[in-house]
Amino acid sequence: IQAVEMHKGRALQHTFGEVEALALNEAWVHLIVNDVNDNPPVFLPASSPLVAAVSVDAMIGDTVARVEAVDADEGINKVLRYAIIPTTISTRSISYFALDTSSGELKVAGELKDIAGHMVSFDIRATDRAGDKQGNNSTTSAFIHVLVQSSQLILELNAPPTEIHLHIESLQ
Repeated sequence: IQAVEMHKGRALQHTFGEVEALALNEAWVHLIVNDVNDNPPVFLPASSPLVAAVSVDAMIGDTVARVEAVDADEGINKVLRYAIIPTTISTRSISYFALDTSSGELKVAGELKDIAGHMVSFDIRATDRAGDKQGNNSTTSAFIHVLVQSSQLILELNAPPTEIHLHIESLQ
């Protein structure tokens, strides 16, 4: 028997010689290898932690930010669902924001005037197997600054100015 090398992401077929009639003491063996859900989701660096700012005048439904995680598994085992994790500290503050469970988009869900000038923090969980209770999960923290009209947010970016200029539209 020869070893068969596995290649992630593509099917591998291996034939051990010509197809011929089998003797009475021989049999063909077909192996089907299914993915095991052995990898948890991993939040991308831009989402871990998630730090964002939103104007106090933002409208309900406006997108604040987007979290993104990846999973190295295949099929349903890599389908992620996102959720805000309520805690006793964040229960009131998370009512101002809603998270799209499929896309990871964080949106304004309520009037922000009550929390103007404050930072809201909560945790976000990504669960594989489309959010199934048996799925693996990972958590990241979110810190959302609610800016009043006269506020300015200063960002320190660790990149050359030419690189920042290329992506300035996505920063605005």
